[in-house]
Amino acid sequence: MRQLLVHLSFKRRKTGTFPGKIDNFDTWQEKQSQCIEKLEGLIQRAEKEELDLVFGDAAHFVYGKFSNYRWAKTQRYAPIGHGRYRINVYGAYDTATNQVYSMYNEGYIDADFIVEYLNCNGAPRFKRPFYQSS
Repeated sequence: MRQLLVHLSFKRRKTGTFPGKIDNFDTWQEKQSQCIEKLEGLIQRAEKEELDLVFGDAAHFVYGKFSNYRWAKTQRYAPIGHGRYRINVYGAYDTATNQVYSMYNEGYIDADFIVEYLNCNGAPRFKRPFYQSS
């Protein structure tokens, strides 16, 4: 069967999802440079123990389907889930203690969630002013 499909010019292709894009690459690159400069300054301040530096980020696990492979002559696209049903995991890495702290929910990660996260028992406790990079 595979030989027949190859003979008919079919290829095994992965179904693609709709791609995102960057509107202006130069603007994006400039913002990345500014962020790196700011981060280097914060790292220097943290090394001098002027502040506690914590790196935080969120992951959003969406209930949805994964792309699969199929035999076709052209690339095909399939719609993916709308992303309404998801689990949000927020985590922070404390550079001073080398520990990771996390918390999750099924709603949104907004300012109220971050305040709840910082007040929970598992969150890092800071002795100095802290800066959280996200």
